[in-house]
Amino acid sequence: MLLRQTLLYLPAQVLAPLLQFAAILAWAWWLPPVEMGAFTILAAAQELGYLLFLSWFSAYALRYFGDGEGDPDHRRAFHASENLVILTAGGLNFALAASLVAWFGDLPADAAFILAAGAFLTTRSVNAHMAERARAAQRIGAYTLLQVTGPALGLLMGWIAHGFVHLNAAWALAIHAAAHLAAIAAALPLTGMRPAPLRLAAPVLRKALAYGAPLLLAGGFSWIALNALRYVAEGFQGLAAAGLIAVGLGLGQRGAAFAAMFVTAAAFPLAVKAHREGGEQAGMRQLALGGALLIAALAPAVAGLFAISHDVSMLLVSENYRPVTAMVLPWAIVMGAARNLRSHFPDQVFLLAGRSSTVTLVDGIDAAATVALSIAGIVLAGLPGAVMGAAAAAIIAAIASFALAARQPHFAFPWGHAARATFASGLMLAALALFGPAAHITTLVFKILLGAAIHALGLAALYPRELAAALTSLRTRLA
Repeated sequence: MLLRQTLLYLPAQVLAPLLQFAAILAWAWWLPPVEMGAFTILAAAQELGYLLFLSWFSAYALRYFGDGEGDPDHRRAFHASENLVILTAGGLNFALAASLVAWFGDLPADAAFILAAGAFLTTRSVNAHMAERARAAQRIGAYTLLQVTGPALGLLMGWIAHGFVHLNAAWALAIHAAAHLAAIAAALPLTGMRPAPLRLAAPVLRKALAYGAPLLLAGGFSWIALNALRYVAEGFQGLAAAGLIAVGLGLGQRGAAFAAMFVTAAAFPLAVKAHREGGEQAGMRQLALGGALLIAALAPAVAGLFAISHDVSMLLVSENYRPVTAMVLPWAIVMGAARNLRSHFPDQVFLLAGRSSTVTLVDGIDAAATVALSIAGIVLAGLPGAVMGAAAAAIIAAIASFALAARQPHFAFPWGHAARATFASGLMLAALALFGPAAHITTLVFKILLGAAIHALGLAALYPRELAAALTSLRTRLA
């Protein structure tokens, strides 16, 4: 079931991160560092707006949406509450955009920038909520549309606009807001969301707040851990510094997320279903299976990205960003890997067990360590030191989460699968290190294919029985 659901989610999981990866590179060519800094500050603010105003209800929907499936009154109350929360969140996001412009003196203070920023914060947040709702209802077509349409249209519209106007942060925000609005309009009929009177459905909101309030605090800590680095860079070295590190941070974190999301979209809903139908032990067993697949996907991707990080920086990144990206990208990859592994494996142990306060504790550790170590890093070693500090904080938080998850009944870490995936990935990393830097795009493509081949051979050697069974099954089907 997990493999089937993962394959159904695969188009969204592959296309969306690839488009986002391409968008980071493209906007680095289109925007100077100061404008990129303004854009990245607002992008970080969007994540804060979503976490504060919508994520608590999204988490409730993902966990409990199916529980009242046969009760029409519950469904009506749910839709009424959802619509009210979304409308309120939209107004609060516009207020947040205006507050940021007033707070940061180096952000543009004109009405066009504020409107574009408010629209961006609102549409991207609603898009994120609708994607979670689609996952909760297992409406994979709607989820795919929401994940892919926004990045694709944003990239296309940016490319078209680049030929006609001088792009700046306001244009970037407005273009992405329009792209997300188009995605929302296209996917809305497919999500199962319904019009309903805007009324306060107290039972639904009470349960949503009871489940989501601890996650709201955790979300705040998570946002600090993910974005404090950008604000540290802006505070110590100005808006251009935030723009300069944005490319390396974006590429590293998107690369890790790309690998992780191959399996994470389907994994937690299936663990919830197993828990509902077979009890806590069945749910934890399903979660461990998802964790093994996550490690199998994450380890080779992170090792491969680490091996080609210098090549990517030199060959694909705009010259304005190239030196800083080459220094920060390897550490951003490590940071992204640690956070994706933690949030999609040990943290979900606590969510499945209903112990969301433990996630809050771990996110608090991550946030405090990130602020302290990134400030220490930028003082001691500049922008690269700040990213190193944030990467160290992500590793500390991951270790803490795994240590706490190990005490949870019925949880078992998949040591055997993890060891084999890590060994094969290490073999690939060592081989690519011997290859040397790539001088051209074709050489970079060859290195990627070589790394994939080495990793596949390593896995084949480590899983001989599984390989033999797969080959036998293939021969039977062909016959």
